[in-house]
Amino acid sequence: MSGITDSWPIVIHTNLKNEQISHYFQSQGHKVRFSDNIIPSTIIFPKSSIAFLITQSSNFLETTKENESHSSLENKMFKRLEKFTSTHRNCYLLLKIANLEETMWNAIERVQMRFMDTKLQMIFAEKDMSCIQSMITIAQATCKPASTILQSKLKEHLRGQFSVEKILSTLEPTGLSEHDCLVLQQGLGSLRNISQATEDQLLDCSLSPEAVKKLINFFAMDSQ
Repeated sequence: MSGITDSWPIVIHTNLKNEQISHYFQSQGHKVRFSDNIIPSTIIFPKSSIAFLITQSSNFLETTKENESHSSLENKMFKRLEKFTSTHRNCYLLLKIANLEETMWNAIERVQMRFMDTKLQMIFAEKDMSCIQSMITIAQATCKPASTILQSKLKEHLRGQFSVEKILSTLEPTGLSEHDCLVLQQGLGSLRNISQATEDQLLDCSLSPEAVKKLINFFAMDSQ
């Protein structure tokens, strides 16, 4: 796996000191410094002004149960995310996840809706080495001056992640405009909700009758 070619300064929270991610960066000769003065489970690349908050899917699900009310905003994970987004200019939630089960979809959608108006971006990886590759790709591409090739690599990497754009791209075969797709996302919140919406619910999103018909036909064919 290709890494960062130069020796970079990297600040890692002490609670990740014994993790494979930390061992990897140390083995590559980077200037790793451990600190208790940053947000727990974060890794900061000062040269790129980027921070990553790493969490396991089990911890993520535990704090985003559907039966929680507004009090969920007061839980430990959400409070940490709020502090994270307010502290760092460029920030990524790096979620270690094995599969996207229904409960995880629900959790992801809730976090996306809660932090939609913030700078937070979500990255998904199955294993530690996938986390490392994601961080390296983003750190390289955002460090000035970054080459056009690296910028393209970053865009390609992010396109491969589960995101709001990923959801909206699914609707491209319907021929709907980007505006219609955004209206649907804002009105119904997720692709699953859109696929299960009634004709009246779709019309309530200010779609034309023609657009509604396209959507209904599209999901009807998909379920066959």
